[in-house]
Amino acid sequence: MPAVRIWDVSERVQVTELQEHKYGVACVAFSPNGKYISVGYQHDMMVNVWNWKKNVVVAANKVSSKVTAVSFSDDSSYFVTAGNRHVKFWYLDHSHTQGLLGELRNNFFSDVGVGGGRQASSTFCITSSGLLCEFNDRRLLDKWVELRTSQATCLSVTDELIFCGCSDGTVRAFSPVSLHFLCTLPRPHCLGADIASMVEASQLFSCRSEARYPDTVAVTYDPTNRWLSCVYNDHSVYVWDVRDLRDPRRAGKLYSALYHSSCVWSLEVYPERGRGGGGGHEARLPSGSFLSCSSDNTIRLWNIDGHNVINKNILSHDLQKVIYVDDNINSLLDTESATVSGGNTEGGVIGL
Repeated sequence: MPAVRIWDVSERVQVTELQEHKYGVACVAFSPNGKYISVGYQHDMMVNVWNWKKNVVVAANKVSSKVTAVSFSDDSSYFVTAGNRHVKFWYLDHSHTQGLLGELRNNFFSDVGVGGGRQASSTFCITSSGLLCEFNDRRLLDKWVELRTSQATCLSVTDELIFCGCSDGTVRAFSPVSLHFLCTLPRPHCLGADIASMVEASQLFSCRSEARYPDTVAVTYDPTNRWLSCVYNDHSVYVWDVRDLRDPRRAGKLYSALYHSSCVWSLEVYPERGRGGGGGHEARLPSGSFLSCSSDNTIRLWNIDGHNVINKNILSHDLQKVIYVDDNINSLLDTESATVSGGNTEGGVIGL
């Protein structure tokens, strides 16, 4: 029973539940006027446009390609889907029209975003092979640039900036007007990092040549505060302050959180006092501590009492320590998250 569930964030209640797809929901996007919501899934072979407040489908059409992303235009008159050898423009009062891909027709398009402001007539896509592409107002592939990465997975398009999320923790910023490269943002922690020892901000920005980093799988930009939120495939979340992109070294980390990248097998709450008979042993950990173990081959020590932590680190408010059971850092990565976000290279993709 797959459904699109819409929530009121402030009230923390579900507003409505939209059920029409049979196998799952690949992607969701609100129109800027807040009236419509669009979803699509490959196995349903349908793209639906909902008037979500009335819980009715106002338009539907078949789609034969795998869809990984959808984006509405600024005026809500059309939306664009992207996927495997597929970029299509869908007009709510016309039949759907395919973008003219030219020599990029064999690519897997990981994500799509319709421009705004001066670039409202442009549509931007990234390919999993690492190209940032622009379609003009005639739906023609106008220009593209190389992201210089082994894989590109996600992007966020605004009036002033385009952010492209890539493999190995890389996020690159471009101008939507010229596709001119602006900067590369700092990367998150490296895989296998000793969380407890990360106590200085400078440690996050001191990159080791042999270090491996999680892939970026989702990015979204807040133009009001000029914050960029990134999700990585080790299930970590970072929020970066990018107010001054002229000097990416000044990009600051506002918030970060680290989580298990796979299912949790067990959780143990640490007792308030030691387990010795008669309470003679003092607790080794502070109040509010608990341990979790996961199939990502880590044991993690958490503390939810912010005033009683063991030692503060710069990566998480509640995660205190990570014990790595073995040296296999691949177990720290959720490989399926890249597929969900569009960074999948199956389906006959031909790199240029």
